[in-house]
Amino acid sequence: MKGEENEVFEPHFTFQGFRYVQLKNFGGDVLLDDFTGVVMHSSLERTGNFECSEPLINQLHHNILWGQKGNFLDVPTDCPQRDERMGWTGDAQVFVRTASHLMNTAPFFTKWLRDLKADQTPEGGVPFYIPNLKESYSIESNWGETHHSSAAWGDAAVICPWTIYEMYGDKRLLAQQYESMKKWIAYIYDQGDNPYLWNTGFHYGDWLALDSDKEGWDAYFGATDRHYVATAFYAYSTSLVQKAAATLGYAEDADYFQTLYDGIVQAYRNEYVTSDGSLSVPTQTAHVLALHFGLVEGSVKESAIQKLKDLLAEADDHLKTGFVGTPYLNPVLSATGNNELAYRLLFHTDYPSWLYQVTKGATTVWEHWDGIKEDGSFKDGGMVSFNHYAYGSIGEWLYRFVVGIGPDEGKPGFKHIHFKPMPGPGISYVKASLETMYGTAACNWNLTDNGTMELHITIPPNTTGEAILPAAKLEGLLESGGLALKAEGITGIEACEDGVKVALGSGSYIFSYAL
Repeated sequence: MKGEENEVFEPHFTFQGFRYVQLKNFGGDVLLDDFTGVVMHSSLERTGNFECSEPLINQLHHNILWGQKGNFLDVPTDCPQRDERMGWTGDAQVFVRTASHLMNTAPFFTKWLRDLKADQTPEGGVPFYIPNLKESYSIESNWGETHHSSAAWGDAAVICPWTIYEMYGDKRLLAQQYESMKKWIAYIYDQGDNPYLWNTGFHYGDWLALDSDKEGWDAYFGATDRHYVATAFYAYSTSLVQKAAATLGYAEDADYFQTLYDGIVQAYRNEYVTSDGSLSVPTQTAHVLALHFGLVEGSVKESAIQKLKDLLAEADDHLKTGFVGTPYLNPVLSATGNNELAYRLLFHTDYPSWLYQVTKGATTVWEHWDGIKEDGSFKDGGMVSFNHYAYGSIGEWLYRFVVGIGPDEGKPGFKHIHFKPMPGPGISYVKASLETMYGTAACNWNLTDNGTMELHITIPPNTTGEAILPAAKLEGLLESGGLALKAEGITGIEACEDGVKVALGSGSYIFSYAL
């Protein structure tokens, strides 16, 4: 250094995620104000804000946000602090919806999905990470023979563009990625002898699930049959490509993918639903996927819901899911009438749980549920990251179910907004907002001491919304419908499956009712 003035030295073409700085042979007093941590991430506008009555949940939300900041630097990396820092596709697709609540991710994923399309194999396979860093797509290993095309990882080619479309309502990304989406489905279709089942090749399965009875690296794949996971995602991605085709006006393609989807679902049911109407794969994740992807119906669906509850009860109402099952677990519970059970999972503070990490002082989301053990020691072995956002996918549930604010698939980009708050034990108030393409949408609710629910809703200009109020108030609301319909902005009140649906124009509204 010149020694004449303050000088700044920073590394170029690299970054390093960290929480602590270690000083060695440092002379003089150590003053915190003498040190500045430089936060680096892609320029992403903050869009989502969440606050509730429980400080531990607020810290969890903070951790999810900072996990996103630490990993969204040009590409959605798996972790920023060790020798990977790569754009793992599976991590990106399970987190994309949560990420799009917290920040404006449309430009970020538009760029990354172009990279994915460029790195896709000629047959339509998708590398495990984008950009692909391997000289060859092939590898000889105990796990498989390719560096590409695991179910749930390669499905980022479909799930990410559809999610961005649903969150922002811009067809251009769908149009840009449509051929890539089709190629991914075509790749799966060409695997094995049965075009309606994906029962070949290497897959990561329910990565890092806690239900495996194996040891070492083999335990990381979880207990859910990997071909079950592959076929479930095959069906799900095919359904999304069908929707994309319909959205883009490709009627012939839409018909083709609908027929293909129907064939996959039937093959799935033939393969994995037993004669007594239960699933042949007895894991939490298997049942979560079946329910979230709509692969079962009628009595089989009811049986799957009950079995999922039984499996959770066997684990003392704790999750055993990994990267594949965890993002959908709480949404499935809330959507199937088990909202209190979803809250119970959220509020656990012992291992394994989201708040266990918080009670151990986490400031980001961990890769393993027990990165730090009960006794304060670190998890044994390699691959222990304390900034790995996959399990931060619980953030979507906080916004869509706890807050109750969500987009409409038919009018994407929050052109039409669904408000369906689902209070549960442990939270007395929630304040949340989302910056949409049309302005600020907000939903705040408060449970008073006398058992009254007070709900505040804000709908931005040039949009519409609907609020779902509990069935307990059905009779009274419909009887007073004449008066309510005269309130400015309310365009209709009607009964629905979950109670009463109130149609709303842009503006601010307050509803108060007893739960």
